[in-house]
Amino acid sequence: MAARDKAPRAPGRNPTLVDVADRAGVSHTTVSLALRGSPRISAKRTQQIQRIAQQLGYQPRAAAQMLRSSRTGWIGLLLEGVNPHLIAESGFSAPILTRFLACTQQRSQRQMVEFFHCPADGPFQPPQCLGGGFVDGVIVGGFVDGRLREWLARQRIYPWVSIGEPGPHSVQEDPGAGVTEAMDMLVGLGHRRIAICVGPSCYATHKLKLDAFRVALRKHRLSLPHASFAASFDERPAAELALEQAGWARGLLQRADRPTAFLCQGHVGRDVVLMASQLGLEVPRDLSIVSFVRGIEAMRNVPALASVESDDASIVESALDRLAALLRGEEVATGVTWFPPVLTRRDSVAGAPTEG
Repeated sequence: MAARDKAPRAPGRNPTLVDVADRAGVSHTTVSLALRGSPRISAKRTQQIQRIAQQLGYQPRAAAQMLRSSRTGWIGLLLEGVNPHLIAESGFSAPILTRFLACTQQRSQRQMVEFFHCPADGPFQPPQCLGGGFVDGVIVGGFVDGRLREWLARQRIYPWVSIGEPGPHSVQEDPGAGVTEAMDMLVGLGHRRIAICVGPSCYATHKLKLDAFRVALRKHRLSLPHASFAASFDERPAAELALEQAGWARGLLQRADRPTAFLCQGHVGRDVVLMASQLGLEVPRDLSIVSFVRGIEAMRNVPALASVESDDASIVESALDRLAALLRGEEVATGVTWFPPVLTRRDSVAGAPTEG
């Protein structure tokens, strides 16, 4: 059925779902399903209806507020679902999941968690918790799926807050602040050759770390002896990745102009300790290590690693507060709320070695 023009609404009257249906030339049920992201409505038709709703200024959440009984009282957490069995080992997703469960329990907030994955070679299907209308809004933990974010940005039914990645409402660790503070500490201890490794640069947090590292180099008038002093490792099978990271550390430590300090993502700090030991070097006598890892993990190493740790509790609490405000229909400014990480100095850091 072709979309048709309708007579102008009476001045002062807010547009309704029926107005959208009339303009789109479909039933009000189709409009409702499309705005909820139902897979029963084609992507093309959904986009058309969303575009008309925006043109008319239709606010489905405002309408929902007049029908409080339609609220579920539940919120959701969406996490990457390609390898959900690895979530427990993730230095990013595991803290978000555990904090989310603890905070919602403390608030007596009903919740559900969904590991979302939509194969790239098939049509996009929204998460079950949203497509089925099981929740009122969601928190998206990290980079889950590019098409999901596009869909969330288009729909106007479900408020959502992003943790760790950009979005209209986003709460993130300020990774650049952590790198800056760690660099200031290391330079203050006399280190001048400093190397860094991070995770995949397609993720915002890792890109920001590399950017902050380069800014800190300029600030302290330092340079990189070689491009390998700043490395970014892409995702791959764990055994293959571990070998590549260990090879990176060993290669740098065998250079005549080897680094005297490392900033390391995750468990790479452990690899640096091992490679240094095999080469007759001692931490922190011959080199210092600061790791981007949770404190509990940093202290499981010998020596205990200095760490830059995300303030996960504050991040999740802030995301929940923002989502709750959106669900109450409050005006919430868009943008990012940044939380600086916590730098903790431990046994893996000392003054730069004297070079003879």
